[in-house]
Amino acid sequence: MEPKKLHPDRQYPVSRETLTRVLAHYEIHKFSFEQLHNGIANTTVRIESGSSSYVLRVYRQMRKVDADIALELEFQDFLRERGIPIPVIFKNTKGEELTLHREGGLMWQAVLMSFVDGTTRTPYTPELISELAQLQVQMHHSGMEFASKHPSTAHWNDLHLAHTPSASSTYESEVRAFIERLRSFRYPLEEELPYGYNHLDLDLYGNIAIKNNRISGIFDFDDLEYSPLIVCLGNTLWDVLFDHSEAFMWKYLADYQDRRKLTANEREVLPTVVQFRNYAVASDCFLVGKHLSEVPKFMEFEEKIPEIFECAQKW
Repeated sequence: MEPKKLHPDRQYPVSRETLTRVLAHYEIHKFSFEQLHNGIANTTVRIESGSSSYVLRVYRQMRKVDADIALELEFQDFLRERGIPIPVIFKNTKGEELTLHREGGLMWQAVLMSFVDGTTRTPYTPELISELAQLQVQMHHSGMEFASKHPSTAHWNDLHLAHTPSASSTYESEVRAFIERLRSFRYPLEEELPYGYNHLDLDLYGNIAIKNNRISGIFDFDDLEYSPLIVCLGNTLWDVLFDHSEAFMWKYLADYQDRRKLTANEREVLPTVVQFRNYAVASDCFLVGKHLSEVPKFMEFEEKIPEIFECAQKW
């Protein structure tokens, strides 16, 4: 099933004519294309021109301001320079990584990057668990270093969902009760938590390319934010737990802590962060009307997560 977009009416209109005009900013005139359907936020298109393969991303209307995208691109350059496998971002004819393109009377924000070969819907393996944990630690250290060069006073005061579904009467009573719990969820965070710039969506469900059981590329920094490191880690741990197993989640956490030990505050908040991610992904599924058959699994995890982390001796 192709992921639906949160705001399909705000997406870039993809056709040969519209792509010809935006690719002219990069002096690409002869090409073939395939629209990709990863993610629920923006428009993504694979471009083939000569012997080169690219990915064109066009941000949806009213998604981000130019300065935020520029910071997102600068952070990716920063990570690539430190050995993280980030696709190359190409500059347009003006020498800029962010392209502003007028189409249909609207101004669109576009980015062209190298295409990374590999699959983006890959099962977790022990080797991928270890490699991703190591890369996430590197990204967290780099995110703290980047924050020292781009200081931010913004702190997450709490965990809560800004956008939530309506507990429609068409749902069964158990589902309505689950929606009300995720709508009312709020958990205060201490400012002492380690902060940095974080990807916040590192998982093997669309944001990482895998080839020959190795990570060939990390992309989609759309959620980049100055935030607690433990939130980024907890989001990934939830995905490992949801898509694979408790044993793999503990392995991931052990491999991560081999390189960066969690603070006492991080250990305390981690179970709640994983629970929050469970609510957040469930909320997105409700909002875009996809994968509703998995809602019972979200509800099962709601009860399972606290029980899992009660086994404190494992971590």
